[in-house]
Amino acid sequence: MNIGKKKQESSVNGMTVVNSARTWIGTPFHLQGRIKNVGCDCIGFILGVAREVSAISTVSKLDLNLYDVFSYHWLKDGLLLKKCIKKHLKIVAKRPITVGNILLFQFTKHQFHLSIVSEIIDTSFIRIIHSCLSAGKVVEHIMDTTWFNKITGNFVFTRY
Repeated sequence: MNIGKKKQESSVNGMTVVNSARTWIGTPFHLQGRIKNVGCDCIGFILGVAREVSAISTVSKLDLNLYDVFSYHWLKDGLLLKKCIKKHLKIVAKRPITVGNILLFQFTKHQFHLSIVSEIIDTSFIRIIHSCLSAGKVVEHIMDTTWFNKITGNFVFTRY
């Protein structure tokens, strides 16, 4: 019997995360969307992948329905997203970045964005997958210097 014992937390395998994320490529961008091949925004994409890779602790903790209704859509307050992500995903060191990590970017004082690292050739060639407003869909591309300089957090999915 495990009464009083704390469950062991482990990170989800990076390639498992990437393989799931790649099945979302082409999903249309849709603010507050959560459904593969129908529509998602950056957090909807992250939540969808978390569900698919059974990151149970992440999904149960990171249900952002209230966040969407009260901040993201109306107030555009990215600081709440940052706080929530830091609270519910496992924070890892900013470097090294590894395949399957979730990166948090800060583009302006209140504008944040999330992506999943899909490939690393060297420190200057890193690919990410994310729901991209300007492309109108989930895409995979090389992360350039501008993106690199905007990284404010590096996280992994966990499961118990």
